Amino acid sequence: MKLSKLTEAAVFPKPVERQKVITCLKVFSDETASALINHPKLFGVEGISDTADFIKIVLGWWKIVSTHVAGADKALNDPLKAEIRECSDQRLQAIKNFGNLALKMSCQYGLRIKQLTCDTGNCINHTCCGVVELCESLLQNSHNYVLLGHFSTDSLENEFSKLRQGSGGAYFIAGQQI
Repeated sequence: MKLSKLTEAAVFPKPVERQKVITCLKVFSDETASALINHPKLFGVEGISDTADFIKIVLGWWKIVSTHVAGADKALNDPLKAEIRECSDQRLQAIKNFGNLALKMSCQYGLRIKQLTCDTGNCINHTCCGVVELCESLLQNSHNYVLLGHFSTDSLENEFSKLRQGSGGAYFIAGQQI
């Protein structure tokens, strides 16, 4: 834990903590991937390098889709955080690949062990394909560049958060409550 941003809440989240992006970012961080690979007590543990690779894939996707500011790539010295300027950008293909990976990780076996639900895999894939199509459409028609972080649902999530708090912190919100 000292080599990474991991906390007990990030490793064993309660249901409401699972909804927080900040909790996920403690798991999906460069520090966590490096700690898994470099910690001496983890040498030889089966699956550690695969887990670190998976963390890097998710983190790369997150860096691409969460960029809010032009020039962040230069300021943070991270080419994944650059604005998308052309339809042939390799990061758009990386987003598609992430969506396809989510499909491959879902509904493979009867028991859902180490895999996504069918709905989650389909939703991630659908979202990734939609983001790529949106970028391509904007770049071909009207924009010089696209910052995918501007298409997040933070405003909507803030409203749902208020509704959840108003209904006693219920994990699921019914349409009637809205």
